[in-house]
Amino acid sequence: MINKDIYQALQQLIPNEKIKVDEPLKRYTYTKTGGNADFYITPTKNEEVQAVVKYAYQNEIPVTYLGNGSNIIIREGGIR
Repeated sequence: MINKDIYQALQQLIPNEKIKVDEPLKRYTYTKTGGNADFYITPTKNEEVQAVVKYAYQNEIPVTYLGNGSNIIIREGGIR
């Protein structure tokens, strides 16, 4: 279940089109494996990265950086 409060807060920090909800990570990994991310965010500006990381830190929300997905294998249950 996606937390709507978190989603609304993210929408205040970065453009909505950069936020995907319940997104399959297999679309972004070299091995085409991986469960869903609660939120998959694709910031393109340093300020967006800073805002999202700051919000996550202040609210004790774990953040995982994916990069280009070539050096990681994500289990089908996603990252928890």
